Amino acid sequence: AESGTLGDDFDPAQADAGALGGFYITTETNSTGTEPGSDARTVSYSLTVPAGTYDVYVRARVGPGNPNDDSFFYANAFGNADPTASGDWVTVNGANAQGVPIGSFGWSNALTTTVTSAGGTVQWKIGGREDGFDIDALALVTAGQSVTDTELDNAVVPEEPSSENPKLTSITSAGGNTWELTLEGDASTTYVFRESATLDFTAGMLVENLTPGDPAVGTIGGTNDSEITTDGSGNATVQMTLLGPANFVRAEKSP
Repeated sequence: AESGTLGDDFDPAQADAGALGGFYITTETNSTGTEPGSDARTVSYSLTVPAGTYDVYVRARVGPGNPNDDSFFYANAFGNADPTASGDWVTVNGANAQGVPIGSFGWSNALTTTVTSAGGTVQWKIGGREDGFDIDALALVTAGQSVTDTELDNAVVPEEPSSENPKLTSITSAGGNTWELTLEGDASTTYVFRESATLDFTAGMLVENLTPGDPAVGTIGGTNDSEITTDGSGNATVQMTLLGPANFVRAEKSP
């Protein structure tokens, strides 16, 4: 959550070993309203989001003052939500009853409003309401998709890259269903990509017809151009067209 542009009430992020990445954010002031009230009480994120409708997940912690430490806001649509306009915001109150633990961090998807993207780079905001509600991470998951806490944890803080488990360091839209990805793995190692409409990849499909990224890093080859071999530093950049508008992608060592 701390990766966004923090308003003054959220700045600085707070260190905590129980938080993913070691930090969380919380507002310094309280409100009983239905909107943040000022830019100081918001956090803004710039995201690349495929076209689709998404459920909002939050990994958070309710403070010891529950029910006075159990609420926050999130924008009900992508774009520049007005911090003074209640119609731009969803109020999440009673977060403990919606699955957020008291005193420890945990994920909840019991939030009531989805957000919809037309695709590409979007702005999204959250807002502070009560100063004892600690926010560790947020996730947007294709509406109706079932995911586990472990899958969400790994999406926020990926496992360290290896020859079996490379790391995708960025994904940017190249128009339509075409995306450019950068990969970090082992030097001079060949990887393939699989796409799936579900995060558990039970029906993952091999991505073919890879094309060079800009700039071109690594070497494309294999059957139907389905493989990328990293350079001597373990890096690669590649473009691909996905079958689904909101499909997940993973990289793995070529069999």
